Amino acid sequence: MAETDNSVFDAKLDLGTALKTRLRPYISIRNFLVLFAILFFLIAWNRGVALIYVMSALMTGVLVVSYIAPYLSMRGVAATRESYFVVAAGEVADVALTLQRSGPGWCRMLEVTDNVPCAVEGSRRPLVYVPKLHDTTHTSYQVEMNWRGLHRLGPLELCSGFPLGVHQVRRVLADSRAKVLVYPTPFKIGHIRFDRAG
Repeated sequence: MAETDNSVFDAKLDLGTALKTRLRPYISIRNFLVLFAILFFLIAWNRGVALIYVMSALMTGVLVVSYIAPYLSMRGVAATRESYFVVAAGEVADVALTLQRSGPGWCRMLEVTDNVPCAVEGSRRPLVYVPKLHDTTHTSYQVEMNWRGLHRLGPLELCSGFPLGVHQVRRVLADSRAKVLVYPTPFKIGHIRFDRAG
């Protein structure tokens, strides 16, 4: 009897987990705003209450701003960095980035992602977060290089979800590639013995 109860409980648990997994892609702030904008509109249309129309318009306005603002936030942003540098295998490199703003733009909540194929597993997409970009901002990230050879870094990818994170916009920054030479790790040789040839 105990085995049957446990199996029924496990089946219910698996069903709940499967349902959560299936519904997870649909649970987001955007879908929440769309649902409540439609719901408030239908209630206002049915009841004829002007204040509820305002709530529906507010939700719709938040959605519109959330889709337009990321484009304005990334407008006029460019990035530069050292085009070539050298590190040793197993060394943690400090990669410096310079972000510049040209022209009008909000330039807030910016995420800059790099592509580092020679880094350790799990660190090949380092990210730098810039809350607000003034005219010029200097930032950096640290990553451990462990593949020897000449590698290409980049391009840098800029992302913004300003102001609410409802909608994220990504774009690749032009001329943001770099090269890195990873040479073998040097070590000290304590003593070298030379034998005379007979």
